[in-house]
This record gives sequence, C-alpha cells and structure tokens, in this order.
Amino acid sequence: MERKNIIIAVLLVAVAALGINAYMPKQRQITELEQAAVDSFSSDIMNYMEEIDITTKDEEEKLKQDVSLSDISLDRYIAFALQYSVDKNDKYELTTKEIKNLVKKIFDVELDTDKINKVGVSPLLLDKHIDHEPVGQIYSLRKEVKSKQEIANTPIAKYIQRNTELSGDDYVVTFDKYVAKNPYDVLPHSNQSNIKTKAYLDGEGKINDFKKLINADNADKVGVKEKQTIIKLTVKNGKLIIKSVY
Repeated sequence: MERKNIIIAVLLVAVAALGINAYMPKQRQITELEQAAVDSFSSDIMNYMEEIDITTKDEEEKLKQDVSLSDISLDRYIAFALQYSVDKNDKYELTTKEIKNLVKKIFDVELDTDKINKVGVSPLLLDKHIDHEPVGQIYSLRKEVKSKQEIANTPIAKYIQRNTELSGDDYVVTFDKYVAKNPYDVLPHSNQSNIKTKAYLDGEGKINDFKKLINADNADKVGVKEKQTIIKLTVKNGKLIIKSVY
C-alpha cells in the first residue's frame, strides 16, 4: 500500500509539472529572416567594434561590468565613425553633424555636435592619426602610406560572430575577439588573398580588406582569442541598432 501511494505521488508530481509547462509561455525562437538581418548588421560593424569596445578581458570582472553606451567616450565614437566612413564610402573626413548622424544610425545614443567638436585631438585620436579642424567642425583621418615594416608589426584584430539569442524583443549577439600578431601569420591559413589584401601589405590598402581573410574557420589558427564581447541589438524605426555592449 505504501509503495502504491509513493507511485501515485510521483505520478501526481509529473502531471502537475506537465500542467505547469503547458501554461508557461514558451521562448520564441529566432526566425531565419531575423537571423539573416542580425548577421548582416553584425558583418557590417564587426570590423570597427574595436573602436568602441571598452569591455574588460577578465571574464570574472566582465560579470560585474555594466557598460552603457554613455560610458563610451566621444573620441571613440569619432574614431568609429571615421573608420566606418572610410571603409564604406572612401570618405576620410566628417563634420560633427555627420558623425552624430552616423552614430545615431548604428547606436541607440544621441550625441551633441558641440560636445563632439570640443573633444579636439585627444591622445586616442592622435594615436589613430585623426585630425581636427575646430572652425569647420571637421574630423579627418590622414591618408598615409605605411612602410612594409610598419605593416609587418601591426597586429590584426577580428571579431568573429559566434551566437545569437533572443532576450525579450532584443537580440543578444556574442563575438570572440581574435588578435593575430601580424598579417603574415594570417596568409598561410587563407586562400582568399587578392589585389586588395596585397595592397594592404604594400602599405597602400585598407586594414579591413585584410581582415576579411580571417573567418570562423581559421580564427583559432591565425590568432589568439583575446576575449568575448556581447552586443545587444534592438529594433528602432524598423532598423537594428546597438543598444549596449558588454
């Protein structure tokens, strides 16, 4: 009798669990169309993420870190905008208004043009060869031909998209950041070298053209995984934008 009661009790618990699960709202799965949109957006911005990624490399500290878009300094947004503009439109100078509009198109943040202009040439912008014309409110990236020696000593950082999950109405995208010591560590593991990548090695091309040689299949071979970075995307006015970086 006691054994029978135990069996009945187990069955009741199982039925109750099934009943609870039946009424619990299920997490919606990301659709193929949504995934394609996220992949396209991520591919569009991953080459410039290093400009705005201020998250720590320490995984334990990362759990305590809460980075909002307002924590990212204005000079980092300026560098991001210029790198993006050069790569996408071959445009080496931007007004403060153009920087504001470009950042607003990609991030859920509203910048002030006067504050952008007051940044001037910070140590970070100086290091990235970015100049400032305060009267015209223009920032520009210098066109410079690097020597082959400088190219050989320049590390190549690439963010590789690894995973996408839903969080309410937002998309949480995980990237692994890999860093190759120099471009010549990349070449043996890629068969996609072309005129543009050769131009970079000759000091005349864009680093982002060379970054295209690094992908999910060869990243572990060409560089060292430095850290993991997560961005949260949300939809605003029918378009994906970055809500946070952590």
